[in-house]
Amino acid sequence: MLKKSIFFVYKTSLVALLCVVFFCAVLLVFLYSTQKKQANRIYPNVYIDSVDFGSKTKKDTQTYFNDKNKTLSEVNFILNYKDIQIATFSGSILSMHHKTDDVINKAYNVGRTEPFARRIYEQIATLFNLKKYHFTTEVTYNTKPIDEFLTMLDQTYSYPAENALFRYENGRV
Repeated sequence: MLKKSIFFVYKTSLVALLCVVFFCAVLLVFLYSTQKKQANRIYPNVYIDSVDFGSKTKKDTQTYFNDKNKTLSEVNFILNYKDIQIATFSGSILSMHHKTDDVINKAYNVGRTEPFARRIYEQIATLFNLKKYHFTTEVTYNTKPIDEFLTMLDQTYSYPAENALFRYENGRV
């Protein structure tokens, strides 16, 4: 009777071990095939500015932001003083654009980082929708036209103080 229970334990342990090995083998085959399919593409569940770029190439992503930058060049900024328009700056004059190179590289590197364990974790997390990676771009612009305009305003409308001395007489200024 004891031999049967020991045999049952060994048999159960062997089946459990085979199941774990089979699961790991299936997972590794899945990861390998996905790595081949995702070569030169961003892994799923990677977002830039709340847009999913999963399975897109770097070039596709850059094209998207180039189109977005065209709309930024059409933006106009109007500078008012006391309800009077004194200047207008266009996005093209200010060279407005999304700073994307670093962000696209970071998004592309998800699932490709160097420590093996981290790389496998990121691949499993993105492929099985366990985690989403979010990145944001910054809008940058050239401040030189604004600075030049403000300097011109300062030179035009700033006057030096004359007779700025105060005298006190009888407790009054």
